[in-house]
Amino acid sequence: MPRHRIILLVATTMILASVVALSYRPSWNGTDLTIFFTANTSAQLEPCFCTANRTGGLPRRATYIRANTPADAAILLIEGGDALGRDTELGRIQSRHLFRCFEAIGYRVLGVGPRDLAYGTKYLRSVEKLHGITFTSANVIGSRGHVFPQSATVRTGVGRALGVEFGGITAAIVSVIGSDEALPQTDPDSLRIVDAAASATSAVANARKASDLVVLLAHANPAMVRQLVHESGADVVIATRVTRNYGPHDNVGLVDGVVLGFVSYQARSIGVAHLTLVDGQIAAVRGDLEPLGSTIADDPAIASVVQDARREETELHRRLQRSSGSIGFRKQQETQ
Repeated sequence: MPRHRIILLVATTMILASVVALSYRPSWNGTDLTIFFTANTSAQLEPCFCTANRTGGLPRRATYIRANTPADAAILLIEGGDALGRDTELGRIQSRHLFRCFEAIGYRVLGVGPRDLAYGTKYLRSVEKLHGITFTSANVIGSRGHVFPQSATVRTGVGRALGVEFGGITAAIVSVIGSDEALPQTDPDSLRIVDAAASATSAVANARKASDLVVLLAHANPAMVRQLVHESGADVVIATRVTRNYGPHDNVGLVDGVVLGFVSYQARSIGVAHLTLVDGQIAAVRGDLEPLGSTIADDPAIASVVQDARREETELHRRLQRSSGSIGFRKQQETQ
């Protein structure tokens, strides 16, 4: 084909794609967004070791998300902090495989909780590089200032025409830790927490400039969560430290125009919030905490990762038994 015809064809294709993309004017009318949120996973890969009604686990979580996500739907996957296990050999095995699961499920942004700092920031940096995950915190400070990005953005529900992306929702994730929390001092760079309310308000305002929706993850006490709902300017606030609904709100509901959601202990339930957006505002929300019970099948790919973790745990158990004759190894590790 003559060169001038190739150039003409390429130019025509680009123009058509641009016309399609530019002709798309998102009015937000009736646009739906589903947020799946958890926190306090504590590297619990499997259902809880409860005597009855064993709930939770990453394989069930993956199945639930997949089963409740329509094709081409706009969704956000949010993990609100305290994802890591205890600072033991067993906890580190579980945490390593936890991030394999998170990557496979599709998590891209994680809020930082105090427990996540127990292994040090160097460990979190390695997780970011290995698994494509971004940790965010607006008020964890080191000697050189903010240790993590104050917000991170995720674009979802994107359409495509002739290879050009258009539409979709850009959501910013902001995370803070309550000022009354204590951080583990395991990092060479001594970390501290600065004012949660002021940090959240500033980070939300900055994130708003380049996003359609701002989600604030608040690892804070009830009084601070209430303050953040009313003052931070966020569209969605997830109470990631409070592991029970302190009322009078629903587990997921609207409070003065802001979506407020609660999480469950060790992520044994998954929070689900279905938002309807109209002209850039949240017009309605429905959702709840959904228990990850035994009726939910294990996702095979995630279950395979959990099996890898089990094999490492078994080998660790045997090694420690040979070296010290430990009894009840797993129970001892879990209660440390």
